[in-house]
Amino acid sequence: MSINKKMTTLQDRDAQQLQEVQLQLDSIQDAGVTPQYLRYVLFQKMLDVYQVPKDHAMRANSTPERLDDPGLISQLKELGFAKAKTYH
Repeated sequence: MSINKKMTTLQDRDAQQLQEVQLQLDSIQDAGVTPQYLRYVLFQKMLDVYQVPKDHAMRANSTPERLDDPGLISQLKELGFAKAKTYH
């Protein structure tokens, strides 16, 4: 298989996955879930990835404005949390 053919196959698969995710997000939005709630859920999942216990104080804090804030990642690392090996 040529490089171009392989790249096209990968891009097609990525495009299909993105389309499926978009359909799922549309369904969630149609069900009345707000973007703020989705951000909250993503923040909680990020804390799961960093193995933060369910009863840790960080989970009770308000959802940060930016989930990709490097300061947030630094804070998690300073507190001794690290990504689970399955997420490296």
